[in-house]
Amino acid sequence: MVTGGIAKIDIVIEQSYVASKIKNMNGCVRAIGIATLLAFAAVHAGGQPAAPVVSVRGCGPTNTKELSKLLIVKPGEPLDAPRKALARELTLSYLQNKGWLEAQVSVEIQAGPSEALIVEVNEGPLYRFAASRFTGLTKLSESTLLHELPWKAGDAFERPLVLRGQSRLFGLGLFEDVETAITTTTAKTAEVILRVKERPLKWVKTGVGWGSEERERLSLALTHHNLFRRA
Repeated sequence: MVTGGIAKIDIVIEQSYVASKIKNMNGCVRAIGIATLLAFAAVHAGGQPAAPVVSVRGCGPTNTKELSKLLIVKPGEPLDAPRKALARELTLSYLQNKGWLEAQVSVEIQAGPSEALIVEVNEGPLYRFAASRFTGLTKLSESTLLHELPWKAGDAFERPLVLRGQSRLFGLGLFEDVETAITTTTAKTAEVILRVKERPLKWVKTGVGWGSEERERLSLALTHHNLFRRA
């Protein structure tokens, strides 16, 4: 939970750009989405906001603008317990996909004329990729396949990268099946284990000749399912 009283509110409204920063006593910045500012403007003008406000608060590196768009509440949509639970699950999934595997999220509903959905975020430590490894290999080289993965040890952990790597491996045509398992360590790293089942490799050899010493002789060896896409 974010603590500290609010010391200052800055609201900037220009033609198509709206930005706001709310600073609390310990210097952390709480970023608020455009819906919040429009609600503030409507209240100051004596009107009513067109839709419930979504406010994302936290002192970490979370992209609050991106998250606010994910959680936006449509006009007429009620702020109730199911919507509160959904907001928490969406926020938690967003943070874990970005590598904050120990993130904590709390959601509150503010009733009254300026109805709001308030999401408080505590990201916790950022996890990074540990060295990945394969199981199930019998013919193919693990070191070569590791180069096909869109991450390397030390990169910030992102679940979408794991899915992309799994898809890329399957797309090589070398495997009948590709599964992934993720384990975490006390060092705040995530090890990706790729369990594969290789397809049988097919080798085809052909020869073409002209039967004369004076003429060229050509022999070709073609490899199907060649990892490097060359003979």
